[in-house]
Amino acid sequence: MSITQIGLLLDIAGCIIIFRYGLPQKPQETDDYIESGPLTTNQIKANKIITFVAYVGLFFLILGFVFQFIGSLSPTCS
Repeated sequence: MSITQIGLLLDIAGCIIIFRYGLPQKPQETDDYIESGPLTTNQIKANKIITFVAYVGLFFLILGFVFQFIGSLSPTCS
């Protein structure tokens, strides 16, 4: 498997993760839909997990583009 193909696979994985979890953003601290006050501990944990996974997806996209770029520069790498 070439470095360009690895880059493409990372891009696909990153795209799927970002499609599922969205782009990384500031965690939500209150529930805007129901004015019930601060979020519960479980909601805060879920927000942290979603934010982490979103950053992983973004990292995969960037790393995939870097691999593709490296693969396109050198014919011996691909």
